[in-house]
Amino acid sequence: MQFKKNIWLIYNVFLVMGLVYFVATTYSRWEELRQGAAVELAYLNRIFASSITLNFDQQEIMLDLLGRQILADKSTQGETRTQRLLDRILQQNSSLLAFGLANLDGDIVVSSSNLDLDRMPNLKELENSRKSFDKAMQMERMVIGRTYFLAALDDLVIPIRKSIRGEDNQVIGVMTAGIKPRELIPRLDSMNQESSAGAPYQLQVFHDNDFYYAYVSGIADKIALRRTFDEPMSMRYIEMFEKSLDNQLGLSLETLREDTVPVVFSAQGSDGKVNLHSIVYLPKYQMWSATILPRDFLLGQLYKSVVFYVITFCIIFGLAFWMFRRIDRFEQRNHQQLVDQASEDFLTGLKNRQFLRIAEAQWIHDRAEPFSVFFVDLDNFKNINDSHGHSYGDNLLKQVAGRLLSIAGKTDLVCRQGGDEFIVLSRRCDEESITSLANAVLQAIAAPYYVEQYNFVMGASIGVARYPKTGHRLKSCSARRIPRCTRPRMSKTVSIFFRANCAIN
Repeated sequence: MQFKKNIWLIYNVFLVMGLVYFVATTYSRWEELRQGAAVELAYLNRIFASSITLNFDQQEIMLDLLGRQILADKSTQGETRTQRLLDRILQQNSSLLAFGLANLDGDIVVSSSNLDLDRMPNLKELENSRKSFDKAMQMERMVIGRTYFLAALDDLVIPIRKSIRGEDNQVIGVMTAGIKPRELIPRLDSMNQESSAGAPYQLQVFHDNDFYYAYVSGIADKIALRRTFDEPMSMRYIEMFEKSLDNQLGLSLETLREDTVPVVFSAQGSDGKVNLHSIVYLPKYQMWSATILPRDFLLGQLYKSVVFYVITFCIIFGLAFWMFRRIDRFEQRNHQQLVDQASEDFLTGLKNRQFLRIAEAQWIHDRAEPFSVFFVDLDNFKNINDSHGHSYGDNLLKQVAGRLLSIAGKTDLVCRQGGDEFIVLSRRCDEESITSLANAVLQAIAAPYYVEQYNFVMGASIGVARYPKTGHRLKSCSARRIPRCTRPRMSKTVSIFFRANCAIN
């Protein structure tokens, strides 16, 4: 039993070590996924921010050149030539919706042919365009307005405006154009859609002053996209955003405005889910560039790894359990064989006195049923050994053992005490059953024995004691000779015997 405890202790130690390794591997995998996603997110944001800046710079140069050319063309056919020029540029640049030149009052005076001027509102009067128009008149650089739905184009636009100045640097008009939100960065947007099956990144651009979105990728529904642009970020979301930034990196939005390196942190989104964010400030256009990856995606990747780890863990420790169990059963069989060999009489195959000591706990305990102990001693057996040799005596003992087993019941226990002495433990406790069994034993032993060419006849003496009436503990029975008991006096002799040579004490 000590071996069994040791082998399963080894298995349990092995199992605990495996569980510790499993937890450590899972945590290491999570850190690997998180750090890898952070590096990729920052890299994507760096490319995204550079592409946006480059795109806006190109659009600013184009607006400035168009404005100057329009002002320089003062012929009567100038307006027609300008419209053709704008149309030709639109055909070459699919990301733009329309062009227009507004006077200082906010009215569009020249535009591309696809713009319905009758439906085009005054830029100073329209709430969504008034701030960006006024700001463009005050600044020399291009201004990016708030993204909104323009009825004249029946589409969402990102307005870009650039003041046109004369020789005295006075503003004489505002060149304006509209960028399609879906195609702000066509190549990056398509790349994001293609990679969404592997990593659903979302690209965002939002204004710094009022936190309105200028661009959001990954929203296919036009109504949902319009709703996203019509409402600014909630103050609660911005506060959680800044709190997460401060807790994880010790930074603030004000600090990030002075740097142009993307930072990565996790924060709760407006939908309540935690996402991994990378943001960087675009100082020239006073906007923020952001790339976002849902944490659920990383958890999904981790889940796949964990499933693999669990399967591997179960296979390894299942095989280990099977191996340890086989070893345990093999050792138990060996142990049982050793116990059987130690508790069985090598000659007769009956249980021996060693087994009787072990079985005492099964027969005698607090709730034990009454039983009887029969002590059987063969008469004149020594003479057979002396006269014919031990081989004849051994043969007789085997036959006696077989006869006792054939008489004993299924619940009875037959043991060889040693030499020519046998013990039978039986559940028979009443006087009549005891006498019946004793007589059956005597009759069986008294039957002739055939060993080679000789016939032998033996008698036996039997003593009986009962539990718990006679005693409460088994003791080795006396090995001294017991006077032979004749059959007519069996009952009387039995009672005399257990008082004189009790098998229970």
